[in-house]
Amino acid sequence: MFKQLIDKAIYLKIVSSENREIYEYGITNLSYSLLVWSIFLLSAFLFGFFPSALFFLLTHIPLRIYAGGLHFSTRIRCFIASLFIFVVVLFFPLAFSSFKLCKAINPFIILGLIIILFFAPVEDPRKPLEISESLHHRKISRILGINYVILYFIFYLFSFFHGAYFIGTGILLVALQLLTGKILSLIKL
Repeated sequence: MFKQLIDKAIYLKIVSSENREIYEYGITNLSYSLLVWSIFLLSAFLFGFFPSALFFLLTHIPLRIYAGGLHFSTRIRCFIASLFIFVVVLFFPLAFSSFKLCKAINPFIILGLIIILFFAPVEDPRKPLEISESLHHRKISRILGINYVILYFIFYLFSFFHGAYFIGTGILLVALQLLTGKILSLIKL
């Protein structure tokens, strides 16, 4: 299906044929991401967490894009890992109160921010960043990280614990992916 779409775009001279692989890769990744996000949001809707789950995605996706971190070698591994992470993120508020979850992650939020400030961006060896891109990603990930931590504590102070939990989890997952990606990149050197 994507191949036909790209063939049509090349035929209409919307994209050049030299960039075919890039467009195939991008469209395939986007479709996997949309599928995972849709499953997550549908599950969140069914459990009554839809607005809070949106906070998670609005925190996690931009921060993950700019901060980088752990990448799996195949799309299917990434798909399965993403679904697993999202199931875990949704499970905890069902099993425990959001207030208790926030109290448990409070000390780790600042640690997560420190990891983001010091390690972002961790690049994927298959897609290295140029120096200017790396500096841009570092700046944006720092701005996002600081703003999300501030938003987390505002939500916490105003007792919107569901929203705080999902924002905090987005921050912590990116920090964990950054740390894991950094450690694996050092091991491979």
